Amino acid sequence: MRRLGINQSQLGDDRPLAAVGVSPCAGFLATGAWTHTLKVWDLKGGSLDELVCCRGHMERVCGLAWMPLQGGGHEAETMEVDSPSSLKLASCSVDGTARLWSVCPGQEEEGKVLRVFEGHAARLASCAFHPSGRYLGTTSWDYTWRLWDVETGQELLLQDGHYKETHAIAFQGDGALVVTGDYAGIGHVWDMRTGKSIFQLHGHTQKVLCADWHPNGYQFATGSSENVVKIWDMRRRANIYTIPAHSALVAAVKYAPQDGEFLATASFDGKAKVWGTRDFRLLRTLEGHEGRVVDIDWTPDGRRLVTASHDRTFKVWADSKEF
Repeated sequence: MRRLGINQSQLGDDRPLAAVGVSPCAGFLATGAWTHTLKVWDLKGGSLDELVCCRGHMERVCGLAWMPLQGGGHEAETMEVDSPSSLKLASCSVDGTARLWSVCPGQEEEGKVLRVFEGHAARLASCAFHPSGRYLGTTSWDYTWRLWDVETGQELLLQDGHYKETHAIAFQGDGALVVTGDYAGIGHVWDMRTGKSIFQLHGHTQKVLCADWHPNGYQFATGSSENVVKIWDMRRRANIYTIPAHSALVAAVKYAPQDGEFLATASFDGKAKVWGTRDFRLLRTLEGHEGRVVDIDWTPDGRRLVTASHDRTFKVWADSKEF
């Protein structure tokens, strides 16, 4: 991690980017932008060619999520990178809707909307798939988060336990729990079996904007507009560490897949950083964007990072030995 540098850089759109995500089989990455569009790019080659452009949202895209592969991580490692079954993508938008897309390059349904999830009373903030791939969670400025059946588009759960705009959402690896965070600085961990909040997160003093679960299943991280990242432990039901991470709001947090040995953060200070999760020591500061860094993701093997920025570019970071 200490040798990470810019391996590739690409202009992603004519207006600022808002989201980025790497497909579960590592062959593709997706970006969402203020132009209301999603784009899918070839990550397995060396040129980052644009493969698919999805149009349908009426306002800017604010979040995206790849549908998980059925069968989990082993399937992701052995699956062909151009397999159509891996290429379904969800997005959420300021227009108040989430959408499910088929993004199979070269196929008849390429860029087609498969499902529209409507019901929120205000703009959406984030979306995330349940690990099973059968459900999609969305957060909104209407103070709620909701759970949707991906196959039918039906709303399964409307949870209104927040008292400010709801933004962050992340599902635990086995799908039993989900964490959400809001603009009051409060978070909740919800039991997916009962729909009840089992742990309230008190400690942030400003907006909770992002969250991610450690692969161990009992720790998770949250990032906020007070520029810090907090680490929480479900066994202790407590905040166990606070990282003074950035000089501006923390827009995204992402644990390395597999073992969670590293935590990546992205910030409006124009930087991304990588932290060790044993002692929370800063390992690497990634500088190169000329605007706010709004999102970050790992490739499934944990060897590369991808960042997106308001400077309209996305960048792939890798060990300098791979250049």
